[in-house]
Amino acid sequence: MKKVKNLPKKKKKTFKQFVKDQYIWWLMLLPGVLITAVFKYGSMFGIALAFQKFSFAKGGFFGHKWVGLGHFKYIFQLDGFWEAVRNTLIISGTKIVLGILVPLLLALLINEIGKKWFLLKMHHFGLIWIRSKITPDDEVTRKIRVAKTLENKGNLSISDVLILSI
Repeated sequence: MKKVKNLPKKKKKTFKQFVKDQYIWWLMLLPGVLITAVFKYGSMFGIALAFQKFSFAKGGFFGHKWVGLGHFKYIFQLDGFWEAVRNTLIISGTKIVLGILVPLLLALLINEIGKKWFLLKMHHFGLIWIRSKITPDDEVTRKIRVAKTLENKGNLSISDVLILSI
């Protein structure tokens, strides 16, 4: 039986050497860490305002009178507080349930229709509806509609009509 030579032991890398070898990965991690720090932990200063008597004149987050749970006691004692909480929960729950069920049922119903022409028409209708919700009805869109109408009636191109309508 052959004797296996002892392999050289790996040198243990220091943290500094590890970071130097893997610097590109650390750079890729940096934006996520910064965003988390700013938006998750940076906003923690604002939470302290709920326990202070805040005044715009003093400004900033510090130097205000500490009232502890006083604001919360006041809100819980208001007449309409629990009704507002109940309404909020009902509305939120209804939006969640309907926001899941209605699109799901509509998708299942449309999927059960086997006519290809119907599905194509529904797709076209959906695109028109989405476009009408996104496109603002302002002066520019009105001019484009007029330009398209004039283009269809005459020999002018749409660019000529748009230039004339400006």
